Amino acid sequence: MDMEDDEAMLSVDDDVARFPESELSVNTVGRRSFWPQGRREKGLLVTVLVLTLTLLCCVVTLVVQNQLPVPEKPKKPGVCMTRECVHITNRVLNSLDLSADPCNDFYSYACGGWIDMNPLPNGQASSNPMDILERGNLQRLKGVLETNGTKESQSEQKSQRFYQSCMDMDAIEKAGAQPLVDVIEKLGGWNISGRWNRSINLQNVLQDVTKNFTLGCLFELSIDDNPVDSQRVSLQLAQPNLVLPSRDYYFNNTEENIKIQEAYLEYMQDLSLLLGGEENATRHAMRDVLEFEKQLAVISTPNSAMRVMNISDLQNLSPFIDWLAYLKVVFYPFMMEPSDTIVVFSENYFQKITALCKRTPLEVLNNYVVWRVVQKLIPSLGNQFETVRNKLKDVIFGTEKGGFVPRWQKCVLETDRVIGMGLGALYVKRYFDVHQTIQVEKMIESTRLAFNKNLDTLSWMDNVTRSAALEKSNSMRDKVGYSHPLLDDAAKLDSIYIKLNLVNGSYFQNVLSSYLFDVEGWRDLLRYGRSTDTWRVTPPTVNAYYTPTENSMVFPAGILQEPFYDKAAPMFINYGSIGTVIGHELTHAFDDKGSRYNYNGNLKEWWEAGTRKQFEEKAGCMEQQYGAYEEQGRHVNGHRTLGENIADNGGLHVAFQAYEQWVETNGKEQSLPAMNLTNQQLFFIAFAQTWCSVQTPQALEESFVTDNHSPPRLRIKGALSNSAEFARHFGCKLGSAMNPEKKCQIW
Repeated sequence: MDMEDDEAMLSVDDDVARFPESELSVNTVGRRSFWPQGRREKGLLVTVLVLTLTLLCCVVTLVVQNQLPVPEKPKKPGVCMTRECVHITNRVLNSLDLSADPCNDFYSYACGGWIDMNPLPNGQASSNPMDILERGNLQRLKGVLETNGTKESQSEQKSQRFYQSCMDMDAIEKAGAQPLVDVIEKLGGWNISGRWNRSINLQNVLQDVTKNFTLGCLFELSIDDNPVDSQRVSLQLAQPNLVLPSRDYYFNNTEENIKIQEAYLEYMQDLSLLLGGEENATRHAMRDVLEFEKQLAVISTPNSAMRVMNISDLQNLSPFIDWLAYLKVVFYPFMMEPSDTIVVFSENYFQKITALCKRTPLEVLNNYVVWRVVQKLIPSLGNQFETVRNKLKDVIFGTEKGGFVPRWQKCVLETDRVIGMGLGALYVKRYFDVHQTIQVEKMIESTRLAFNKNLDTLSWMDNVTRSAALEKSNSMRDKVGYSHPLLDDAAKLDSIYIKLNLVNGSYFQNVLSSYLFDVEGWRDLLRYGRSTDTWRVTPPTVNAYYTPTENSMVFPAGILQEPFYDKAAPMFINYGSIGTVIGHELTHAFDDKGSRYNYNGNLKEWWEAGTRKQFEEKAGCMEQQYGAYEEQGRHVNGHRTLGENIADNGGLHVAFQAYEQWVETNGKEQSLPAMNLTNQQLFFIAFAQTWCSVQTPQALEESFVTDNHSPPRLRIKGALSNSAEFARHFGCKLGSAMNPEKKCQIW
């Protein structure tokens, strides 16, 4: 999960893999026509071999049946010749590169064939098995939304209405830029595209953009669980997310970053011209806006500390606006008092923003705030604006020019954002087998038992802390598939979206309504708190996550598919894939951030001091290990990726222990056909092949400064090279790349 700093400790752990923003994820082109000839021949060879073995098995079976009146009970273990096993064999072998040495470079060994067979589609910056599953789910959701017929609930009807308005390109193009121009005028104007009402101050414009668009512009406002009292929610304030993916792009003036800054300025100018700006004046004004945004990047801090205070304390800390007045306007009619609690991340940023605003002309401040509104609403306009956005994307991520997100895909993603649970209800009714959750829940429990058993082997942990860790593990809640109390009750589901007002024929208006609905959701959270029935992701999501304030892990329906999970697959495949994901999420409760929350989700130290010190020493080993890894001439940030690296390593270890215990209880499984590999070796291959990836050099560079996960190659190398079980089963010599003498192990 993504935990870059203490700010992220309160947000959903962005789980086991990172996704690009939906508008920038383009999936259009098939793969097969791009296969190199050698890999195609290998695929045909594997298929022929598997089919031959299948035929031979059938012939032998017939002969035996004819010779013996009473067939002998099949001996186990043997070779699994079911359709599913043949399919998995094909998939695994085609993904391998047998010319690579698994003890030298396991990523190339496990993923070399997959990389050859999966070139990047036009317009896409990266691709991995999660992306492929997501594309499949989007196609399914498209089918659901475009199916005629009566929808059973109001939420389902609203899903279809929103999608249809998004797909109505004739109406969108006919409206042109005018809907956004009208929004700008209501905010008091923008001197870049027209006249600006100078009587409107920063306080007023910030109140308007937050209550109408959920934008803080100079900060991020949200409502989430109170870290010191997780049964309650609280206001939370953080430094802002900027337009470019990372603050590094603004002031780390490498040749590539300067190129991106220039492309960003051109993007700002081109959009302003489309909105009616004059070329020379626009260029000058947007340069000032960019310089101001650079200053915001400079005062932002990558590792921000958290402080719980009241609104009066915040006013003393950062008096550039009247915070109580601002919050009263945004959350009206909910009452706000100076003594109300607010969680502030990056206290240092909020000290510095006051001075920055004082020395910045009001005209520049207003231009920046309106620019952020423009940037947020541009995706709701027509193709001219989309073309400008794609030009910037091409520079940042190295995608091919002209690579557009298919309109239907964008509209499915937006519908999922706005009415995700309503759309999710349609998805699970048609595509999700609720019975498969039974085996997944059994795997979760067996992985938890393996983790608990492993606690007894940790010599560095004292008994008091060990007992508390056991309590936290056993108290952890797991949610699989979807929220049954919510999606199985149409009336309850409809009640969630009753305040979402949608119209026919105006996509832009529906997007504006979605932001008003989001703000109303904030107010409801303050009034009623968070319902345990509500999940933080929608059912079709291809991911998993752990939330420290809830001490819960979630595995949505979307990820419970091949290659992560297949109810007909051998357990060594399932434990190597979804099992390691389960272990990953469980271990997040005990990583560098999650370990600071106790069993009921409160930020409270529950470790003995000596054990905490030893944990930090072991975590330091892992931070140094990954920090020494290099790809494309750049080192991994061992500190930022520490939580994910701990989860990868711990998850792999406990999943393997859970599988070994499963074998001990159920007996050895049959092997896969046409493979000279043990079941234990296939467990590790299944783990690695879930993280195979292709990406542009620019996308890899971007991940180094934004992603809390290590790059896929190093993710696999790090976890497996720390695994004694891996080295034993692959026979890797001590001192080889995948079996170093020094290993970093925590869980």
